[in-house]
Amino acid sequence: LIVFLILRYRGHLAEAPASGPQRRSQGRVDAWQHEQLVEKIQRSDPEFDGAVFRENFERAFVEIQRAWQSQDMSPVQHFVTDGIYEKFSLQFNAQRTQGYRERLEQIDVQQARFADWVSQGVFDVLTVEVRASMVDYRVAAETGKWLSGSRRAESFLEYWSFIRRRDVQ
Repeated sequence: LIVFLILRYRGHLAEAPASGPQRRSQGRVDAWQHEQLVEKIQRSDPEFDGAVFRENFERAFVEIQRAWQSQDMSPVQHFVTDGIYEKFSLQFNAQRTQGYRERLEQIDVQQARFADWVSQGVFDVLTVEVRASMVDYRVAAETGKWLSGSRRAESFLEYWSFIRRRDVQ
Protein backbone atom coordinates (compact mmCIF):
# COMPACT_ATOMS: atom_id res chain seq x y z
CA LEU A 1 0.00 0.00 0.00
CA ILE A 2 1.12 3.52 -0.73
CA VAL A 3 0.08 6.49 1.39
CA PHE A 4 0.14 10.17 0.73
CA LEU A 5 -0.91 13.00 2.96
CA ILE A 6 -3.86 14.99 1.67
CA LEU A 7 -4.76 17.58 4.25
CA ARG A 8 -3.87 18.62 7.78
CA TYR A 9 -5.85 20.75 10.18
CA ARG A 10 -3.97 21.89 13.27
CA GLY A 11 -5.29 23.40 16.43
CA HIS A 12 -6.96 22.46 19.63
CA LEU A 13 -9.95 20.30 18.76
CA ALA A 14 -11.62 21.03 22.06
CA GLU A 15 -11.24 24.76 21.47
CA ALA A 16 -12.43 24.81 17.86
CA PRO A 17 -15.20 27.32 17.19
CA ALA A 18 -18.69 26.07 16.42
CA SER A 19 -18.56 27.51 12.91
CA GLY A 20 -16.05 28.75 10.38
CA PRO A 21 -13.07 27.06 8.75
CA GLN A 22 -11.88 25.34 11.93
CA ARG A 23 -15.16 23.45 12.28
CA ARG A 24 -13.83 20.58 10.16
CA SER A 25 -11.23 19.88 12.81
CA GLN A 26 -13.99 18.13 14.71
CA GLY A 27 -14.04 15.51 11.96
CA ARG A 28 -16.68 14.70 9.44
CA VAL A 29 -16.84 10.91 9.62
CA ASP A 30 -19.06 9.24 12.19
CA ALA A 31 -19.02 5.57 13.24
CA TRP A 32 -21.97 4.67 10.98
CA GLN A 33 -20.27 6.11 7.87
CA HIS A 34 -17.08 4.29 8.77
CA GLU A 35 -18.91 0.95 9.05
CA GLN A 36 -20.75 1.56 5.76
CA LEU A 37 -17.40 1.98 4.01
CA VAL A 38 -16.04 -1.21 5.60
CA GLU A 39 -19.05 -3.12 4.22
CA LYS A 40 -18.61 -1.53 0.79
CA ILE A 41 -14.93 -2.52 0.67
CA GLN A 42 -15.71 -6.06 1.84
CA ARG A 43 -18.15 -6.51 -1.06
CA SER A 44 -15.16 -6.02 -3.37
CA ASP A 45 -12.57 -7.66 -1.10
CA PRO A 46 -14.15 -10.18 1.32
CA GLU A 47 -10.83 -10.66 3.12
CA PHE A 48 -10.56 -6.97 4.06
CA ASP A 49 -10.49 -6.52 7.84
CA GLY A 50 -11.12 -2.91 8.85
CA ALA A 51 -9.82 -3.38 12.39
CA VAL A 52 -6.54 -4.89 11.19
CA PHE A 53 -6.15 -2.14 8.60
CA ARG A 54 -6.70 0.56 11.25
CA GLU A 55 -4.19 -1.08 13.58
CA ASN A 56 -1.58 -1.20 10.78
CA PHE A 57 -2.41 2.38 9.81
CA GLU A 58 -1.91 3.66 13.36
CA ARG A 59 1.46 1.91 13.58
CA ALA A 60 2.50 3.34 10.20
CA PHE A 61 1.30 6.81 11.21
CA VAL A 62 3.61 6.82 14.23
CA GLU A 63 6.52 5.37 12.22
CA ILE A 64 6.13 8.09 9.59
CA GLN A 65 6.08 10.82 12.26
CA ARG A 66 9.29 9.40 13.77
CA ALA A 67 10.92 9.24 10.33
CA TRP A 68 9.94 12.89 9.74
CA GLN A 69 11.53 13.87 13.04
CA SER A 70 14.77 12.04 12.22
CA GLN A 71 14.81 13.62 8.72
CA ASP A 72 15.13 10.17 7.19
CA MET A 73 12.16 8.70 5.33
CA SER A 74 14.05 5.62 4.10
CA PRO A 75 12.64 3.34 6.86
CA VAL A 76 9.09 4.23 5.76
CA GLN A 77 9.67 4.80 2.06
CA HIS A 78 7.39 1.86 1.23
CA PHE A 79 4.47 3.81 2.78
CA VAL A 80 4.77 6.99 0.69
CA THR A 81 4.59 7.91 -2.95
CA ASP A 82 7.74 8.95 -4.79
CA GLY A 83 6.37 12.51 -4.92
CA ILE A 84 5.86 12.71 -1.16
CA TYR A 85 9.28 11.16 -0.55
CA GLU A 86 10.89 13.78 -2.77
CA LYS A 87 8.89 16.62 -1.17
CA PHE A 88 9.97 15.56 2.31
CA SER A 89 13.60 15.24 1.16
CA LEU A 90 13.49 18.83 -0.08
CA GLN A 91 11.94 19.96 3.21
CA PHE A 92 14.67 18.16 5.18
CA ASN A 93 17.35 19.90 3.08
CA ALA A 94 15.69 23.27 3.78
CA GLN A 95 15.58 22.49 7.52
CA ARG A 96 19.27 21.56 7.51
CA THR A 97 20.16 24.73 5.60
CA GLN A 98 18.19 26.80 8.11
CA GLY A 99 19.80 24.96 11.03
CA TYR A 100 16.78 23.36 12.68
CA ARG A 101 14.93 20.09 12.96
CA GLU A 102 11.43 19.16 14.07
CA ARG A 103 10.88 17.44 17.41
CA LEU A 104 7.74 15.33 17.76
CA GLU A 105 6.76 13.85 21.11
CA GLN A 106 3.74 12.21 22.70
CA ILE A 107 2.37 11.04 19.34
CA ASP A 108 -1.13 9.75 20.00
CA VAL A 109 -3.63 8.53 17.42
CA GLN A 110 -6.98 9.24 19.03
CA GLN A 111 -9.23 8.05 16.22
CA ALA A 112 -8.90 6.70 12.70
CA ARG A 113 -12.00 6.25 10.56
CA PHE A 114 -12.51 5.50 6.90
CA ALA A 115 -13.66 8.67 5.16
CA ASP A 116 -13.93 7.51 1.55
CA TRP A 117 -13.29 4.55 -0.71
CA VAL A 118 -13.21 4.74 -4.49
CA SER A 119 -12.58 1.87 -6.86
CA GLN A 120 -11.87 3.51 -10.18
CA GLY A 121 -9.80 2.48 -13.16
CA VAL A 122 -7.10 0.06 -12.02
CA PHE A 123 -6.85 1.44 -8.48
CA ASP A 124 -8.69 1.36 -5.17
CA VAL A 125 -8.23 4.47 -3.02
CA LEU A 126 -9.09 4.40 0.68
CA THR A 127 -9.03 7.71 2.56
CA VAL A 128 -8.62 7.64 6.33
CA GLU A 129 -9.60 10.51 8.61
CA VAL A 130 -7.19 10.51 11.55
CA ARG A 131 -7.51 12.61 14.66
CA ALA A 132 -4.28 12.69 16.62
CA SER A 133 -2.24 14.82 18.95
CA MET A 134 1.45 15.42 19.52
CA VAL A 135 3.96 17.90 20.80
CA ASP A 136 5.56 19.53 17.74
CA TYR A 137 8.35 22.10 18.02
CA ARG A 138 11.60 23.15 16.38
CA VAL A 139 15.07 22.81 17.89
CA ALA A 140 18.48 24.02 16.74
CA ALA A 141 20.11 21.22 14.76
CA GLU A 142 23.50 21.66 16.44
CA THR A 143 22.50 22.26 20.06
CA GLY A 144 18.99 20.83 20.40
CA LYS A 145 17.91 24.15 21.94
CA TRP A 146 14.18 24.97 21.62
CA LEU A 147 13.49 27.54 18.87
CA SER A 148 9.73 27.67 18.36
CA GLY A 149 6.51 25.72 18.63
CA SER A 150 4.39 24.42 21.45
CA ARG A 151 5.67 22.33 24.31
CA ARG A 152 2.25 20.85 24.93
CA ALA A 153 0.35 18.32 22.87
CA GLU A 154 -1.95 19.81 20.26
CA SER A 155 -4.74 17.99 18.45
CA PHE A 156 -5.08 17.95 14.68
CA LEU A 157 -7.00 16.23 11.92
CA GLU A 158 -5.48 14.75 8.77
CA TYR A 159 -6.71 12.78 5.77
CA TRP A 160 -4.42 10.08 4.41
CA SER A 161 -5.12 8.14 1.23
CA PHE A 162 -3.96 4.61 0.51
CA ILE A 163 -3.72 3.35 -3.05
CA ARG A 164 -3.56 -0.21 -4.33
CA ARG A 165 -4.12 -1.93 -7.61
CA ARG A 166 -7.68 -3.17 -7.82
CA ASP A 167 -6.63 -6.79 -8.38
CA VAL A 168 -4.65 -6.89 -5.09
CA GLN A 169 -6.59 -8.42 -2.20
